[in-house]
Amino acid sequence: MVADRLAAQIENTRAFGQRVTLAEQSEDLEFALCQAVELRGTRRALARFWELRNSEAIQKKPATAELLVWLAVLSARRVSVEELHSLKNLPAREALIKDREDQTRLDESLP
Repeated sequence: MVADRLAAQIENTRAFGQRVTLAEQSEDLEFALCQAVELRGTRRALARFWELRNSEAIQKKPATAELLVWLAVLSARRVSVEELHSLKNLPAREALIKDREDQTRLDESLP
């Protein structure tokens, strides 16, 4: 599975003392996922991920593991690009935001 290979590559890089940023991981993931995951709109999904990650309302920020799970769920559900237009009604958002308080704060912060 692509996710397993990427996780192994990231861990291998860390084992040798190289620092890997989430942005660098995201670029690698985007390339691999565009090729391997049958999800149209991967770029839009990643844009929504970064919106959530940068949100002031969320204290426990979603990381690479949550992103991979979320993308797999979106792919399995065959989510369309149009369904990724809003953070408020984002499909399978609970895969990214595990904390109920974070979900509540996010809902209150969105128009």
